[in-house]
Amino acid sequence: MLVVVVTTTINLYFVVMTTKMKELIEQGGFPNPKEKLGYLFWQINMQWVRRVNQLVSEFDMTHTQLITLIATKWLSTKQDEVIQQDVVETIKIDRMLVSKMVKKNVAAGLMIKKSSEKDSRVNVLKITKGGQDKIVQVLPVMLKAEQEFYGALGKDRENVTLHLQHLLENIDQFMNQSNKN
Repeated sequence: MLVVVVTTTINLYFVVMTTKMKELIEQGGFPNPKEKLGYLFWQINMQWVRRVNQLVSEFDMTHTQLITLIATKWLSTKQDEVIQQDVVETIKIDRMLVSKMVKKNVAAGLMIKKSSEKDSRVNVLKITKGGQDKIVQVLPVMLKAEQEFYGALGKDRENVTLHLQHLLENIDQFMNQSNKN
């Protein structure tokens, strides 16, 4: 989930900073990127995604494909039916990318997509036995990699996580307000 937080934060940061950067350039100033939170988030996220893709490629997956699979599984423990929009809202990536990842997961036999019994216009996602097995295989590798990758945070890891969760909640509020305008 940290990757989702970081990616969402970066996207929001660049939308807001585009205007500020233009003003700075016009005024003759330009900040050092290594002093900017958005740049740092972006760099960390890019390195994390690169590392995860290396690891999950051994399981014939991509990072985004895995996150889509895990989010679907997690949501299925919280609600009767999981639809693509639920996954979009949970992992906060573009719905077309989620659609593409669902297709890949379905083609790989990791999940199925079928019409909802409640509403035939809506497709429900379910994890297959193969998807379940894949999660069981990959998750320990991911958790170990996360420990190693973010190990430099040491005792601060819990606080950093809490701050990122808080930031994500505020971003959700900001994005919901922006969508109303």
